[in-house]
Order: sequence, then C-alpha cells, then structure tokens
Amino acid sequence: MAEVKIQEGESIESALRRFKRKVLVDAVRLDRYAAPNEDCCTRCGPA
Repeated sequence: MAEVKIQEGESIESALRRFKRKVLVDAVRLDRYAAPNEDCCTRCGPA
C-alpha cells in the first residue's frame, strides 16, 4: 500500500502528485513480477 506523509508547508496537490506516482510505480512493479514457478520463456513469450 502506498503511503505519503504531508510535509510541513507542502500543498495537498503536491502530496497527491507524489502519492499517484508511488501508486503507478507499485503497479508497474507488480505487473513485471513473475511468480517463481513461471519459467523464463513463459514470461518473455515466444522467441
């Protein structure tokens, strides 16, 4: 779960922007994650 703490003097908009960026990065990480039982060729597709 993404979490962002608002710093002193920081606007809500900038904190929200940082939060969205973290969520997108986490989503990309999960998308690229392959379970250990998948073999390389399954992840990469046909050669």
